[in-house]
Amino acid sequence: MPDEKLLAYLYRRHLRRAVIMGSANGLLIAVVWSVLAWFTGARLGFMAIVMGFAVGATVRIVGQGRSVRFGVIGAAITIVCSVAGTLLAGWVLRVEGQPGFFFM
Repeated sequence: MPDEKLLAYLYRRHLRRAVIMGSANGLLIAVVWSVLAWFTGARLGFMAIVMGFAVGATVRIVGQGRSVRFGVIGAAITIVCSVAGTLLAGWVLRVEGQPGFFFM
């Protein structure tokens, strides 16, 4: 049976990788979201759903975990990156002269 410190180290390592790769994936999709908004001129709210699926899958696969902690981390990353994607898309549409932000 492996040592408890080793198991704790391996668990943290997978959690850290899951956070890093999930955040990178979310930010990449946020940039793609803004580029698609620029090309189409539309707001594309469905990209938040795509982002949630992609970030959740990335956190689960890279982190190799199924616990609640991984789900909460994936959801938090998705929320932050969805806000970033919305603001980026709104900024891009505003630069193009269209009403981009939801509050403007």
